[in-house]
Amino acid sequence: FFFFQAEDGIRDFCLSRGLGDVYKRQVMIWSLRKPGLETTFKGHKAAVKALAWNPHCDNILLSGGGSYDQTVKIWNTVSNKNIGQIMTGSQVCNMVFSKSSNEFVTSHGFSNNQIILWRYPNLSKKAVLEGHQSRVLHLCLSENGKYVASGAADETIKLWEVFPAKKKNLDSKLFPSSFDMR
Repeated sequence: FFFFQAEDGIRDFCLSRGLGDVYKRQVMIWSLRKPGLETTFKGHKAAVKALAWNPHCDNILLSGGGSYDQTVKIWNTVSNKNIGQIMTGSQVCNMVFSKSSNEFVTSHGFSNNQIILWRYPNLSKKAVLEGHQSRVLHLCLSENGKYVASGAADETIKLWEVFPAKKKNLDSKLFPSSFDMR
């Protein structure tokens, strides 16, 4: 299960990558505010291995498929439609959206063992990061949004400078805004 809460606190979801032969190629979404299944997305040809919400547009969800699928699918959770797809050439193990730019990274296993930086919404490949010798299973975004840590089955962790740092919100009592008339 994956949980998501929009920064504005309005939309809360619980996501499940299906288990078992019947459900493993589906993404199911439940709202935490009302009972029952919200929607189900179907279309992957293998198990769904990765999910990521677009932090800049909270109705956009990405899902990544395993070895026999090798796609990233883009879903609109308002219209409940697939609005795009990328054929990656290898299993998708994980993915993370940038906090500061309209880009995301995917990590891959068989057969390429790499990390790919993508532009959104045009879904073009921006860069390929190589260095792991085995499946890149884990991705984690730094607090400032600039770095991605990757962990692979080769028992290595690598730190990549991928995105521009997220701008700090300086509108607080400790850091007065430019509109502060004091």
